[in-house]
Amino acid sequence: VGPRGLDADDRLVPRRPPASPRRRARRRPPPPQVGRRPPRCYLVDLPGYGFSVAAPREQRRWDAAGRAYVRARAPLAAAVVVVDATRGLCGLDGDWLAALAARDAPVPAIVALSKGDLLPPPVLAAAARAVEDDVAGAAAVFPCCGTTGAGVDALWGALAAHAEGASERPHGARGVPIHRSALKSS
Repeated sequence: VGPRGLDADDRLVPRRPPASPRRRARRRPPPPQVGRRPPRCYLVDLPGYGFSVAAPREQRRWDAAGRAYVRARAPLAAAVVVVDATRGLCGLDGDWLAALAARDAPVPAIVALSKGDLLPPPVLAAAARAVEDDVAGAAAVFPCCGTTGAGVDALWGALAAHAEGASERPHGARGVPIHRSALKSS
């Protein structure tokens, strides 16, 4: 298996069959506890990115909020832009990659090429090459599949590498709110 989760024939290699919802719930890590050291990496999902069913006004509001977050959030270690392998890089994907690169401290971008299981291996390889050409070195491209887990380990490896290089709590960073369910009752 190569560094992007593809085998020698450019096929996604499943890591294991999908787990049932019950098994996934058992594998979840416990929520962070007050007084413990925070995790090294937080994942933030921006609303309305990609396909979303909402009024155009609401989508514009989400887009503005996401861009404000990317501009103002200094300690971003990396950003993952999810691109549908069946569609390729669209205008909104390119806009987000440009916004990440335009910051005073550019954010390393990673492209997760999703829905890799929907394409035959040669078509997926061609789609990955087309997206790599479109991003022109501005982002690493990782074909992956959420249902089989193929390529996900390589994606997580790239995220871990970026998290290792980021400081744990940059100067001026604010605390992260913890949901009351994470608090232990005395």
